[in-house]
Amino acid sequence: MPGVQFKLGIVENMPFEDYLAVPALSSSMLKVISGRSPLDMQRERQLERKQSPDMVLGTLFHLLALENPPTEEFQAQFVVAPKFNRRTKSGRAEAEAWEAQNTDKTVITDGQYFHAANMANAVHESGLGRALFAGGKPEVSVFWIDKGTGVPCKARFDWLPDGHDVIVDLKKVHSDEPGEISRTCGKFGYHIQEAWYKRAARAVGLPHRNFLFCFCLDKPRYTALWHYLDREEQQAGKIISKNALDTFAQCKQNNSWPGYLAEEEPQPLTIPKYLL
Repeated sequence: MPGVQFKLGIVENMPFEDYLAVPALSSSMLKVISGRSPLDMQRERQLERKQSPDMVLGTLFHLLALENPPTEEFQAQFVVAPKFNRRTKSGRAEAEAWEAQNTDKTVITDGQYFHAANMANAVHESGLGRALFAGGKPEVSVFWIDKGTGVPCKARFDWLPDGHDVIVDLKKVHSDEPGEISRTCGKFGYHIQEAWYKRAARAVGLPHRNFLFCFCLDKPRYTALWHYLDREEQQAGKIISKNALDTFAQCKQNNSWPGYLAEEEPQPLTIPKYLL
């Protein structure tokens, strides 16, 4: 797992790109191993990350909620696109000159900033938000070696509030209907993430033993809903994450990353009877 050098323990103020480059096992990698295959995990790691408008909005929301008010990091990463009259020659020239000056930044629209700012405000103005965001540390990265497998591991907490033994994780959602939020948790493996983050906290000696999700609606009402997982879901996350960790360790030891179907020989295929 080649990548940047890193130290074990707790690291604050680490740029996200540096965190991504650290050659260690993360919860997102565990999700791919458990949901698909080790081969899919390896291939995804090699792909260039391209942010969709929806992903950009999620990143904006996180930065505005966690870095309140916006810091130099936000200003260095994002820029709001001015309006140019591209129907004219001079307007096109102005647009091209502006784009050339901002190639190192993510260009956002007024609408994206408006949505993200309202979402961040909803989090901070909620009852739990006022208490948990009164003081704390944003985007804390942790690195450790798993004692059972020897695998280098990592996690990155959205928010560690002062005076509370809870890890806060922010999520952007398209619907605030409870059933849809539950399906989102299962679809994106949030129970696996929670188990991994709790494991990370224990590994580096942090006192944070509980976990709260804050789901924020990404459209007007901009509701901020706080949830915790039931004990059954927490236990499932622990089992799945541990199994995926063991699978990764075995694949690394054997230098073999099997796909979803590892059979070498042709296998029989059965058509559902209602289609015959």
